[in-house]
Amino acid sequence: MAWVNVEGWSTQAQLPINNSRQGYLYVYNNSRIEHSIVGADTYQDDIYAADYPKPSYGGGIVRTNNATLFNNRIDVRITNYTHPPSAGVPVENQSTFMNTSFITNGIHNDPSLPPLSHAFLLNAGGIKFTGCTFENQTPNLYAELNRGRGIHNVNNKLTVIPGCSIPTVGCIPNDPCIFKDLASGVYSNSGSTLISTFVEGNQFINNFYGVYLGGLTGSIVQRNQFEVLNSQNPNIVYNQTAGVFLNACTGYIITENFFTQTDGATALTNSRGVVVQNSGESHNEIYKNTFDNILVGGQSQSINGVNIDVTNPNNAEPVGLQWLCNDFQENIDVDLYVSSGRIDYQQGYYGSAITSTSSF
Repeated sequence: MAWVNVEGWSTQAQLPINNSRQGYLYVYNNSRIEHSIVGADTYQDDIYAADYPKPSYGGGIVRTNNATLFNNRIDVRITNYTHPPSAGVPVENQSTFMNTSFITNGIHNDPSLPPLSHAFLLNAGGIKFTGCTFENQTPNLYAELNRGRGIHNVNNKLTVIPGCSIPTVGCIPNDPCIFKDLASGVYSNSGSTLISTFVEGNQFINNFYGVYLGGLTGSIVQRNQFEVLNSQNPNIVYNQTAGVFLNACTGYIITENFFTQTDGATALTNSRGVVVQNSGESHNEIYKNTFDNILVGGQSQSINGVNIDVTNPNNAEPVGLQWLCNDFQENIDVDLYVSSGRIDYQQGYYGSAITSTSSF
């Protein structure tokens, strides 16, 4: 059940918004949608249709600004729409979310249904979030992996950036998106290598995964603050908590982020800053990040490089994953850990002139 169904036309444009055939929902000025399975939905539920639910109804527009979506299992669901290009240029979905609070607080009306995703996006074109907060305010009521995802993004271009606390023309963004006490802050995956995710200037606090990227090419995660969950399940082997987890991604940029363990805990658990799994044999770099008070700074596993003959002068070019110019500060058990497979033979350097830190 959805509080609001926003129907559209999957074959028609969303622009101009006020003169299109698409359904349009605008939630603003301290308005709220609460206590539903889905708060706002462009996913048409037609119980009489043989092809239930109907993908042909995609295209509805949902916009929020200074609003709250509260205690819904899914706050907003945008699906099954690609805007027709304009003069051959791709046009993003016109659904946008600004200065909006996506909140879980307590057990849902149906206690058997834990949170799923504050925003679920599937085959919906490009979606943008600016200055939003995603938070489970009662995390102790849920297992760590049942606290819900902030944004669950499948097969869409996604942008997550700060907004302006006082929106004015030419303002400098100063209001980051905040993801707190969730299973994943941003969980983005795709079967298409042409779709990417852009996450810049945000805060990730006490999430099992801050940013999880799967199967993407060209994604950018930069200038974010990560406080990685101090897990209550320290014996987890394959699902260690991480600020950024890259699974089968390539062409990515991971730079100028700060990683630490939540609350500055001195007892390090299974926390990782960045985990790279199976990025393949192509050249990739992770650079200019800072790691402090965390069990493992950077972990590489599976195939992240090519096994080459290093004595061959023709192998001078970088091959595979390189960690470059990162700053590993105090209370780190392992700066860089290759748990399986290999990375590029050539890596960064040890900053011998730097006391109690190392740079790679």
